[in-house]
Amino acid sequence: GTDDGVCGLDEGGAFATCDQGTYCLLIGKNPQHDFTSFDNIASAMLIIFQVMIQEDWTTLMYFIWDAYTIWTWPYFILLNGLGPMFAIQL
Repeated sequence: GTDDGVCGLDEGGAFATCDQGTYCLLIGKNPQHDFTSFDNIASAMLIIFQVMIQEDWTTLMYFIWDAYTIWTWPYFILLNGLGPMFAIQL
């Protein structure tokens, strides 16, 4: 387990694997006072905006790494590099 409560299954290649005998359930709070999630479109858009303005985006990336896999880094790098250029064009 981890101190922040973010963990993932062994099959997914997560950095922080959950303790033996624990289960993934749809209960409990998401990280950062239930702010960090892709559970609905509004929350996902706020996270994308936060990454694009480069405000504490590495913390979000590490949460995703812990819960899912390290191979989400291309998403964050591309969003961080290309996202602001698209936003400026709007």
